[in-house]
Amino acid sequence: MIKKLLKTLFVLLLPLLCCGEVFALAKTALPDYHDDDYYVPGHLIVAMCDGPVYFCPSGERSWQPVKNGQTVMHGDSLRTLSNGYIALSWDAKNMVLVKPNSGIRVMIFPEGKNYKLQLQLFTAEIMLSARDSAQMVTESRFGTSLVTLGDCSIISNDNQEIIRSAKGQTLFKQTLDGNEITVPEGYVLEMEPSGAAKPLCQFNIATEYENYKRFDNWLKRFEQQHQKRLPSEIFYKIDSVKINGEFLSNMQHENGLYQIETADKRIPKNILFQFKLTPLPPPQQRFEVSLGKDLVYAVREGRDNYYEVNFALPSIPEFFVTINQLDNINRRVRIFNAGFSVYNKRLAELKAREFCKQMSEAVSKRDQLWFRKYVAKDFRDFQGNTWTDFSLVCQTIMRNYRDIRLMIHPFRFEFRKGETLVHVNYRLTALTGNWRYRYDDKGSDIYTLKAEEGVWKLRSKVSGMFFNRMKTTIDLRKAVLRGRVVDERTGSPIEGVKVTVGGTDLKAVTDSMGEYVIYNVEPGRYNIYFSKNGYGNLTAASVTLSPAGEYNIQR
Repeated sequence: MIKKLLKTLFVLLLPLLCCGEVFALAKTALPDYHDDDYYVPGHLIVAMCDGPVYFCPSGERSWQPVKNGQTVMHGDSLRTLSNGYIALSWDAKNMVLVKPNSGIRVMIFPEGKNYKLQLQLFTAEIMLSARDSAQMVTESRFGTSLVTLGDCSIISNDNQEIIRSAKGQTLFKQTLDGNEITVPEGYVLEMEPSGAAKPLCQFNIATEYENYKRFDNWLKRFEQQHQKRLPSEIFYKIDSVKINGEFLSNMQHENGLYQIETADKRIPKNILFQFKLTPLPPPQQRFEVSLGKDLVYAVREGRDNYYEVNFALPSIPEFFVTINQLDNINRRVRIFNAGFSVYNKRLAELKAREFCKQMSEAVSKRDQLWFRKYVAKDFRDFQGNTWTDFSLVCQTIMRNYRDIRLMIHPFRFEFRKGETLVHVNYRLTALTGNWRYRYDDKGSDIYTLKAEEGVWKLRSKVSGMFFNRMKTTIDLRKAVLRGRVVDERTGSPIEGVKVTVGGTDLKAVTDSMGEYVIYNVEPGRYNIYFSKNGYGNLTAASVTLSPAGEYNIQR
């Protein structure tokens, strides 16, 4: 009896022991953050999946939930819904971070002894963190992207495509014409709906990484894993940064920029940038300081274990400094990035005056490209006109009018949150297309200037666009009354004569040359009255004013 009970108990325990072993094996297959769990050569592995994320195998229509540790196959499609995040690892050298509401298709092709990964983007927002990008490219509506030893974020949809190079540089090949565009570190490339590329502009790298904060731990783990696999590489840290002898930690920090000031409040002609490196690099190690895509300086050794570079102050008061470490094959690794501002009021005033001078020259030369470049894309004046409105009006006026001249006299400057408000007096003159009538307008305005993409740009105006009143005076078929008042005996011009159009509220006063002009007069017959203390009153009776004409009266 006892033997039968023992035999029965053994039979019952045997399945439980087997199940326990199976359960233990299943448990170890779950992600447990071992170093090499998700870095498999030639495979695209789901390193992290959080929220609603689904995949659809090639040739099927059903969507299935994605699991951690899953291998994504050739032809599979991935979709992240709201609050869905996924991190994919391609070998130990590339990481793909996908944000919510994104859709991508995975294509894997053999390339010699290795495999090449191609990601086809539909509506997607991703970041590529690459250390061997020759084996990974992205294909979108407007072109293909290849990031070289660094990080790049891509936003792709039916209306736009934005490529931000956060670390290293990104190569973008356009589908429209096959042109290749290199996007340097810290710059963004935006594609228009037509497929044309907009000019490169800078962006805040720290803000871009903040947008991918959900993947912060994975990015750090990826960097640590890559460093373990490359023990021969030495990664340096920046310490004791000084600008013209002042430590970075002692400088004021406003709007994300360090403020550079001098003891005498004058504008420095040169910037001496000094820093220390930890650990101390060997003599053959190379570093460079970059101020943008075209300004790169070699670093030299200075005193007291400092490394330094001396460069001329950039043409605008705001600039970004990036320090790159170069390896033996000239790959660049960013080890420092910070923004600086020499926001000296005198410098800003000089640059604002120069901008007004360039604007006057652009009008005289009928340079429409200047206005397209130096009017900010987010331009909006107090009448609601946008950059598009500004461009269309400039194009129309410069095509239909002759001898256009704009004289600008800035007389007051205000500085608010990185913007410069310029108070100006201006005079705008032009001839109509038939060369018969001249338009002349005087007034005051306030321009708002801001440094963008390394240049000053016009962001707003108070009085609307330059040519609004020109359009009202000539194009809407109004009349213009102008003339010159002189002394009957001497022929000298008389200043301060009051000129009034009878039956209206329109009036003017002659200037030092005895000239006057009255715009926007309804066509018709009027009596024109002239008066000044010390002189007798004079009336020009029954003066006929025709549409879009100038009736000159010499008195």
